[in-house]
Amino acid sequence: MGNNEGRATRGLMVFYCAAFVFVNAFVYNFISRERYIYFWDYANYWEKYQQLGDVMLHSPGQAFAAVWQSLRHEDYNLLPVLFLMPFRILFGDSRLAYILAIANVYVFPSAILCSVLVARVLSPGGRKGFLYPAMGLLAFLLLPQVWVPVLFGYPDIAGVVVILLILSQLAAVPFETMRLGALLRLGLLLCILVLLRRWYAYWAVSFFIALAAERSAALYRRQGFDVRKYIPAARKGILVGAVSLALFFLLAGPQAVTMIRTNYADIYSAYKTSRSLGEVARTLYDYAGALLSVSLVLGMTAGMIREHTRPLFIFLAVQSVTVILLFARVQDFNTHHFYLLIIPMALSVAMLLSAVLERIKYIPGRILVLAGFSMVMTVQFVAVFVPDVAARYHAAGVLMSTFRHYPMVRNDLAEMHRLLDTVRKGSDEGEEGIYVVASSTILSDDILKNACRAFQYPARFCGRISHASHVDKRDGFPEEFLSARYVLVAEPVQYHLAPESQRVVGILADEVAGGKGIGASFDRLPDAFTLDNNVHVHIYRKREPFAGGALRDLERRFLEYYPDRKDIFAIRPR
Repeated sequence: MGNNEGRATRGLMVFYCAAFVFVNAFVYNFISRERYIYFWDYANYWEKYQQLGDVMLHSPGQAFAAVWQSLRHEDYNLLPVLFLMPFRILFGDSRLAYILAIANVYVFPSAILCSVLVARVLSPGGRKGFLYPAMGLLAFLLLPQVWVPVLFGYPDIAGVVVILLILSQLAAVPFETMRLGALLRLGLLLCILVLLRRWYAYWAVSFFIALAAERSAALYRRQGFDVRKYIPAARKGILVGAVSLALFFLLAGPQAVTMIRTNYADIYSAYKTSRSLGEVARTLYDYAGALLSVSLVLGMTAGMIREHTRPLFIFLAVQSVTVILLFARVQDFNTHHFYLLIIPMALSVAMLLSAVLERIKYIPGRILVLAGFSMVMTVQFVAVFVPDVAARYHAAGVLMSTFRHYPMVRNDLAEMHRLLDTVRKGSDEGEEGIYVVASSTILSDDILKNACRAFQYPARFCGRISHASHVDKRDGFPEEFLSARYVLVAEPVQYHLAPESQRVVGILADEVAGGKGIGASFDRLPDAFTLDNNVHVHIYRKREPFAGGALRDLERRFLEYYPDRKDIFAIRPR
């Protein structure tokens, strides 16, 4: 190894160490500032991390059996948290430990893999050095879109590690020349990707479409249109698809059947507000920001123009468009779904920066450009995560993402504590349920249950908080409501989606709070509670059984809106 190459390697190692420190310091600083009751997706995998860790500590065999069963039967299986278990065993199950586990097990390795991929693809002639890996690392770690889902508590970035492994293999050799072992690895990686989170299936499907388009274009440029020349690549593509599909059915057969039979576009229709591809594009543009969006287009174009980067960037361009078209048919992109597009973004930013740097012959000029790039990316990064920074850089706001995610803080924790105290003191020690008619970031059944646990109330009491229905077509009528002794209703009615998609909240709140229909069976208790955003909560205690006519009228109200959904809105008195 020459002196220059040795210095570059040592410099890169120092850079990686600095990045490692940044990853952990950022997470520690951000999460330490939060004062919150985590709920729904924010708490879902954290709870799994805690529960699987408890089992792993006492019986590893039972833990792996639980992972296996979840793979086969659950939408939210335990695979993403399985790889976090060493961190769980060493550092505990706190919120901070959980987010640090995601950052160290998934984010930092993704950044290293992105760095290596950029160096392999963009460096002319595969030259080794410091510049290209550094660009890849910065382009990845300074994307706010990488971090937002992590800080919310989603482990979905695990799929990005797998995607980078797949792209690294594609970048190593032309697909049609891959040996059997490499093809089997691709099939296995695609299977693992979909196992990690169901919606990564969009990436897996678009993989084959993009691969077919890119390889067809490459073979046509080299050999013209000769069907016989395309057959070897087609056979290998079919083999990869067959392997990934066979493995998926072998490992998650019941879940695979459920995925095939389920009309996700229908049950998640409440989560789709975009009415056209133009609106979808606008949402993605706002989330990325003008600077990143322009960099994506320019970097992708530069990558397709250059001969040595053309195959990968054609693949990424076709796949990105395909992913957007397929996903937008079902629902809108949420923050974690952006991982489907995060690698094209990072590689395009690095490609654009590379194209600029290669036109500058003098090292001081390159350093200046790289420093300017780092500063711009840092300003955008900080503006997303640090309060008031965006206001200070108002002139540059038009270039930045419109999304903001600051440390989450609730100012009503004492009032929530008082609410739980009141419900507990007023209830007996029976098994009657507690039902929450609210579905927002201020109040829901999950918020109340997790507050109950956080305040360390007895598990028996917390367990009486019933699971509520939130989304009409997905959840149907909540049978748990019928057996609840206490019902909590918020004023104004709390929704997190359009009210017409959450009538299981609105209709129940209307009848209970209004004292009509089923509401005639309840008495309102005198205490009232004021939560954040001036949301008032009242407690209703069931005085007598529901009248049969009131239940039939309630069922009729729901069936007026969903006449074809009697299977989930039929009310069976308890």
